[in-house]
Amino acid sequence: VILFMIEELAEDKRTIEDLEKGIDWLFSDKTKAVTFCTGHKSKGLEADRVFWLGRSECPAKWARKEWQREQEINICYVITTRACKELHFMEI
Repeated sequence: VILFMIEELAEDKRTIEDLEKGIDWLFSDKTKAVTFCTGHKSKGLEADRVFWLGRSECPAKWARKEWQREQEINICYVITTRACKELHFMEI
């Protein structure tokens, strides 16, 4: 995402300050802005359209104990149920 943001800046605007402004704008509470968050932070949120990046990584392979695996399955459920209309799976 950062490389994409840098590439989208005008050549005379490719400064750390302008990149920081872009990041601040991206994560501000604009009504029509894109919201980036982790599965854990998505609890309680809903959106018409949700893009799940890295679906194949959930449940995580590191979850070896039964309770860890159960928590991972729970977070997969949370992510899956955030979309009101469209859920899109994207791979890294």
